Amino acid sequence: MKKSIFFILFSVFLCVLLTAQSADSVTRMLDAKTVTFDEVAYFAVTYLNSGKEEPDFENAAAELKASLTFPKLKNSGSALNFKDFAYVCTRVWNLKGGLNYRLFQSPRYALRELKALRFVPPFTDPDAYVSGRDMLYIMSRCARAAEERNNKEAPQ
Repeated sequence: MKKSIFFILFSVFLCVLLTAQSADSVTRMLDAKTVTFDEVAYFAVTYLNSGKEEPDFENAAAELKASLTFPKLKNSGSALNFKDFAYVCTRVWNLKGGLNYRLFQSPRYALRELKALRFVPPFTDPDAYVSGRDMLYIMSRCARAAEERNNKEAPQ
Protein backbone atom coordinates (compact mmCIF):
# COMPACT_ATOMS: atom_id res chain seq x y z
CA MET A 1 0.00 0.00 0.00
CA LYS A 2 2.76 2.40 0.94
CA LYS A 3 4.67 1.68 -2.27
CA SER A 4 1.64 2.22 -4.47
CA ILE A 5 0.93 5.59 -2.84
CA PHE A 6 4.59 6.57 -3.32
CA PHE A 7 4.56 5.61 -7.00
CA ILE A 8 1.26 7.42 -7.58
CA LEU A 9 2.64 10.59 -5.98
CA PHE A 10 5.89 10.21 -7.89
CA SER A 11 4.02 9.79 -11.17
CA VAL A 12 1.97 12.90 -10.49
CA PHE A 13 5.13 14.87 -9.64
CA LEU A 14 6.83 13.64 -12.78
CA CYS A 15 3.87 14.57 -14.94
CA VAL A 16 3.88 18.07 -13.45
CA LEU A 17 7.66 18.35 -13.89
CA LEU A 18 7.58 17.21 -17.49
CA THR A 19 4.49 19.10 -18.61
CA ALA A 20 5.39 18.88 -22.28
CA GLN A 21 5.48 15.07 -22.20
CA SER A 22 2.67 13.16 -23.68
CA ALA A 23 1.08 10.78 -21.22
CA ASP A 24 1.81 7.85 -23.49
CA SER A 25 5.58 8.27 -23.30
CA VAL A 26 5.59 8.48 -19.49
CA THR A 27 3.31 5.46 -19.21
CA ARG A 28 5.47 3.51 -21.63
CA MET A 29 8.58 4.33 -19.59
CA LEU A 30 6.97 3.26 -16.32
CA ASP A 31 6.47 -0.21 -17.79
CA ALA A 32 9.86 -0.49 -19.56
CA LYS A 33 12.34 -3.07 -18.26
CA THR A 34 15.31 -1.34 -19.91
CA VAL A 35 15.92 2.06 -21.49
CA THR A 36 18.09 3.18 -24.38
CA PHE A 37 20.02 6.38 -24.95
CA ASP A 38 17.33 7.54 -27.39
CA GLU A 39 14.64 7.28 -24.70
CA VAL A 40 16.80 9.08 -22.14
CA ALA A 41 17.63 11.75 -24.72
CA TYR A 42 13.94 12.32 -25.44
CA PHE A 43 13.18 13.10 -21.78
CA ALA A 44 16.37 15.14 -21.37
CA VAL A 45 15.66 17.25 -24.46
CA THR A 46 12.08 17.75 -23.30
CA TYR A 47 13.39 19.05 -19.97
CA LEU A 48 16.06 21.24 -21.52
CA ASN A 49 13.58 22.72 -24.02
CA SER A 50 10.79 23.19 -21.48
CA GLY A 51 8.31 25.75 -22.64
CA LYS A 52 8.95 24.97 -26.29
CA GLU A 53 7.18 22.39 -28.39
CA GLU A 54 7.59 18.70 -27.66
CA PRO A 55 10.65 17.23 -29.39
CA ASP A 56 10.45 14.52 -32.00
CA PHE A 57 11.41 11.15 -30.49
CA GLU A 58 13.49 10.12 -33.50
CA ASN A 59 15.58 13.31 -33.50
CA ALA A 60 15.97 13.76 -29.73
CA ALA A 61 19.27 11.86 -29.50
CA ALA A 62 20.81 13.85 -32.34
CA GLU A 63 19.58 17.10 -30.80
CA LEU A 64 21.07 16.19 -27.41
CA LYS A 65 24.39 15.12 -28.96
CA ALA A 66 24.50 18.41 -30.86
CA SER A 67 24.33 20.42 -27.65
CA LEU A 68 26.34 18.11 -25.35
CA THR A 69 29.15 15.65 -25.93
CA PHE A 70 29.36 12.22 -24.36
CA PRO A 71 32.92 11.12 -25.16
CA LYS A 72 33.02 8.25 -22.66
CA LEU A 73 29.63 6.76 -23.45
CA LYS A 74 30.30 3.39 -25.04
CA ASN A 75 26.92 1.76 -25.68
CA SER A 76 24.55 4.50 -26.80
CA GLY A 77 22.79 2.12 -29.20
CA SER A 78 21.69 -0.55 -26.73
CA ALA A 79 20.14 -0.67 -23.26
CA LEU A 80 21.90 1.61 -20.77
CA ASN A 81 23.42 0.35 -17.57
CA PHE A 82 23.48 2.46 -14.41
CA LYS A 83 26.99 3.84 -14.85
CA ASP A 84 26.36 5.02 -18.42
CA PHE A 85 22.98 6.43 -17.45
CA ALA A 86 24.55 8.29 -14.50
CA TYR A 87 27.16 9.70 -16.89
CA VAL A 88 24.43 11.03 -19.18
CA CYS A 89 22.56 12.57 -16.23
CA THR A 90 25.63 14.32 -14.83
CA ARG A 91 26.40 15.77 -18.28
CA VAL A 92 22.83 16.87 -19.04
CA TRP A 93 22.17 18.51 -15.68
CA ASN A 94 25.76 19.69 -15.22
CA LEU A 95 26.21 18.08 -11.81
CA LYS A 96 29.68 19.06 -10.65
CA GLY A 97 30.50 15.93 -8.67
CA GLY A 98 33.41 15.09 -6.44
CA LEU A 99 37.11 15.33 -7.09
CA ASN A 100 37.40 12.04 -9.00
CA TYR A 101 34.50 12.90 -11.29
CA ARG A 102 35.91 16.35 -11.97
CA LEU A 103 39.30 14.88 -12.84
CA PHE A 104 38.28 11.87 -14.92
CA GLN A 105 34.62 12.52 -15.88
CA SER A 106 34.01 8.81 -16.31
CA PRO A 107 30.76 6.87 -15.99
CA ARG A 108 32.08 5.05 -12.92
CA TYR A 109 32.56 8.27 -10.96
CA ALA A 110 29.30 9.72 -12.26
CA LEU A 111 27.47 6.78 -10.69
CA ARG A 112 29.40 7.21 -7.46
CA GLU A 113 28.32 10.85 -7.41
CA LEU A 114 24.64 9.97 -7.87
CA LYS A 115 25.00 7.42 -5.07
CA ALA A 116 26.55 10.07 -2.83
CA LEU A 117 23.64 12.41 -3.61
CA ARG A 118 21.29 9.51 -2.76
CA PHE A 119 19.67 9.59 -6.18
CA VAL A 120 20.68 5.95 -6.66
CA PRO A 121 20.64 3.26 -3.92
CA PRO A 122 24.16 2.66 -2.54
CA PHE A 123 24.43 -1.02 -3.51
CA THR A 124 23.28 -0.63 -7.10
CA ASP A 125 25.26 -2.75 -9.55
CA PRO A 126 26.96 -0.43 -12.07
CA ASP A 127 26.40 -2.93 -14.88
CA ALA A 128 22.71 -3.56 -14.15
CA TYR A 129 20.29 -2.17 -16.71
CA VAL A 130 18.18 0.84 -15.82
CA SER A 131 14.42 0.31 -15.83
CA GLY A 132 12.05 2.96 -17.07
CA ARG A 133 10.74 3.67 -13.57
CA ASP A 134 14.29 4.11 -12.23
CA MET A 135 15.15 6.36 -15.16
CA LEU A 136 12.22 8.69 -14.53
CA TYR A 137 12.92 8.81 -10.79
CA ILE A 138 16.63 9.55 -11.14
CA MET A 139 16.11 12.09 -13.91
CA SER A 140 13.52 13.95 -11.85
CA ARG A 141 15.93 14.05 -8.87
CA CYS A 142 18.72 15.37 -11.10
CA ALA A 143 16.41 17.99 -12.58
CA ARG A 144 15.30 19.08 -9.12
CA ALA A 145 18.93 19.37 -7.97
CA ALA A 146 19.80 21.44 -11.04
CA GLU A 147 16.81 23.73 -10.45
CA GLU A 148 17.76 24.22 -6.80
CA ARG A 149 21.34 25.03 -7.79
CA ASN A 150 20.15 27.52 -10.42
CA ASN A 151 17.82 29.19 -7.92
CA LYS A 152 20.69 29.60 -5.44
CA GLU A 153 22.98 31.06 -8.10
CA ALA A 154 20.39 33.51 -9.45
CA PRO A 155 20.69 37.04 -8.08
CA GLN A 156 17.86 38.08 -5.80
